[in-house]
Amino acid sequence: MQSENKTFHGRRAFRIAAGIILTVIVAGFVVYRFAGDWSRIAEEELRFEYWWLAAALGMVFVNNLVHAGGWYMVLRCMGRRVPARRALPVFFISQLSRNVPGSVWNYAGMAYLGKRIGIDRKDTLSAAMIVLLCGLVSSVIIFAVSPVFSIGDGVAALALLTVPVGLILLHPRIFFSILNAGLKLIKKQPVRVSLRYHHLLCVLLAEGATWLVSGWIFRCVLLSFFGTAPDVFTLAGIFAISWCVGFMVLPVPGGLGVREAMLALLLGQYGIEPAVAVAASLVTRLLQLIVESALAAAGGVLWRRHRLSGLQAGQMSNGPPEQGKGVSLIEEVPPCEIRKVPTVEKDTSNVVNRSV
Repeated sequence: MQSENKTFHGRRAFRIAAGIILTVIVAGFVVYRFAGDWSRIAEEELRFEYWWLAAALGMVFVNNLVHAGGWYMVLRCMGRRVPARRALPVFFISQLSRNVPGSVWNYAGMAYLGKRIGIDRKDTLSAAMIVLLCGLVSSVIIFAVSPVFSIGDGVAALALLTVPVGLILLHPRIFFSILNAGLKLIKKQPVRVSLRYHHLLCVLLAEGATWLVSGWIFRCVLLSFFGTAPDVFTLAGIFAISWCVGFMVLPVPGGLGVREAMLALLLGQYGIEPAVAVAASLVTRLLQLIVESALAAAGGVLWRRHRLSGLQAGQMSNGPPEQGKGVSLIEEVPPCEIRKVPTVEKDTSNVVNRSV
């Protein structure tokens, strides 16, 4: 048992170290290319309009709420009747750990916090995985139907085939078979989730809407300091597929560097310099971090308030109230007195007389 624990901790430490090293290498390469390409941009093309950044910040806030709402909706559909004021802090607090190398720590934190409020770890992770897979499917669909493929050959028709394929994969029998196969690969028990097809379609539509909002966010960031940007639908498709590719590189937190490389490659077809694409992506990451930190702080306040209310309720139910500090909600019942029941002696004299 001890050797297995040492092996597990050794592998985890190796993955963390490999993720940190890979993150440093990728980030260093991005900064090097960013510094080299930025000098080629004319100064007259640059500007700073803070209201575009303010609009982007508000839409990032809306996107995070939609993600949290999708996760909570899946929990409700699974039959977990947990109040939103208790469940949403679990989601918001755990999202801060997405920036840690490994790309799994937010799910581990979500499972731990969910257990603290009475949600089984398997249910918490199942809801998170359902939202994640719907997000991956919707990102590919949004990229396929975006104007990026508006070219006059068969590539556009081939890309549109991903729409019916994605809708077929979303059927519960196929969807949960894929989910359980993935859980089996990481040596986890399969899950049984009673979700219908229209539930998964609602999650897919919500995730698709977040990609459209992400297109608006990226456009606002570009307009805040560059002045020109492609249309929203094009940016939504480019940002969605860049996020999808960055997510596949698990050791790198948030696909740092990989997403920037994809954005620079695809936005270069629309006259956007690689340095501008990288700068816009880094600003978007910064806005996301600000919103996540604010929501995690608000979630921490709700979490602490819930714990304090639970402790106070426990004290009121377990201990007698002190004088001058209120009245207990539980009525005190005096201890029962055990009384000895007197025995009644039967008069047998009449019986004796009759027998005589």
